[in-house]
Amino acid sequence: YTQWSETYDAPATNPALIIEEAIVHPILAGLPRGRALDVACGSGRHACHLASLGYDVIGVDATPAMLDLARAKAPQIDFREGHFDALPVDDGSIDVLTCALALCHERSVALAVAEFARALRPGGTAVVSDMHPMSTNTGGAAAFPSKDTTSVPFVRNHAHHAGEWFAAFRAAGLQVEGLDEGFGSADTAALLPSYAAFPEATVRAFAGTPTIIVWTVTKPA
Repeated sequence: YTQWSETYDAPATNPALIIEEAIVHPILAGLPRGRALDVACGSGRHACHLASLGYDVIGVDATPAMLDLARAKAPQIDFREGHFDALPVDDGSIDVLTCALALCHERSVALAVAEFARALRPGGTAVVSDMHPMSTNTGGAAAFPSKDTTSVPFVRNHAHHAGEWFAAFRAAGLQVEGLDEGFGSADTAALLPSYAAFPEATVRAFAGTPTIIVWTVTKPA
């Protein structure tokens, strides 16, 4: 992600972000305002959106280069370095938590979900998005542009099926309120690195297939 940070903020280049935001933004708009925590905030895209909705926002990420981007973009937001398994926030201090397209890089979601539950106040909500397991199981990876045209750099994804997520939420005492899926289209397929060499095959492979999964869960009051 340090390497990816050089191009991560480029608008309309990442199809996963486009598909994910179309689902997550309406969910966040309908939640009560309060203190929000954006876990794995990256360059701050959800943190900035939460702030624009009126939330008091904390952003946490493990990559200093990404945090540099986020702080330059939104110096008014409290960005902190940290990881899923030890979030730098107090118990029960968060009203709304987001974690976007990050846990696919972890072998298991259980530790992160337990931390989400610890951070949320009773009655709080977490909106957690990830790469759809169908996408990952058919070769989907977090690929990104590079100056080297002979290869495509990527961050490895691990598939997390619905049963794993459900078990982790249940073990952490969280209640599932919603499950949404986002699908690729011809437009988003055209943004993929393979499109330049294999446009027709890329559209046929990715348009209409599930790409993103979004969970909305609450911590019972």
